[in-house]
Amino acid sequence: MSGLADLRKGTVGHWVQGGTQTAPTVPEASPIQTTLPTSAYGQTIPVVWGKCRLPASYIWVPPIVTVTSTHTEWWDTITTTTSLMSCRLRFARPLVPNSTWTVRKLYSNGALIYGASQGYRAKGLKFRTYDGRSTQGRDPTMVSEEGESNVSAHRGYLDIVLTDFDIQGFGAPPVFEAEWIQDAASTHDYDTFQTYSGEIAFGQMIPVWDQGKLYG
Repeated sequence: MSGLADLRKGTVGHWVQGGTQTAPTVPEASPIQTTLPTSAYGQTIPVVWGKCRLPASYIWVPPIVTVTSTHTEWWDTITTTTSLMSCRLRFARPLVPNSTWTVRKLYSNGALIYGASQGYRAKGLKFRTYDGRSTQGRDPTMVSEEGESNVSAHRGYLDIVLTDFDIQGFGAPPVFEAEWIQDAASTHDYDTFQTYSGEIAFGQMIPVWDQGKLYG
């Protein structure tokens, strides 16, 4: 009965009442690179109309918060690490002021995280879109972080503000792309997208609306 005696002495770990259970060791979280992929000052902002798929430029990012939590499920220790990033992304400037635009798809490092036509939204994804109309106000996420007096409405641009987007799986702030559709366009071709960028002289631009072309 020596085995029973050993159990009574509490020599077999935490199974014995009153035994000591050591705290789990929490591994260190993977370091997150905080360098933004598209944050160069003076970067060209495209001027667009109709429909387009565009990469975004980061124009605002508060400190990225990394949190590691641990809990026990039965006999397993579960560790979860999140790196939450909020940001404002700028995509383009509409050719037609006060025109109405909607986002059809949103990508992160090439992976679809939002699809309007499929009704798809990645788990935990929270964002607001701004099409630059003169009636749009300040973004609540930016106001809560910076204060209302320090935030502008950023009118005149196609912007998206993401709130608490988890970038732990990416290892760094990812490259975002979005497909934008101008609601005033006469027809929508959802497979072909055109982008116009560079130094545009408005006085030399001639749109041919029925052909869906822009000459300059």
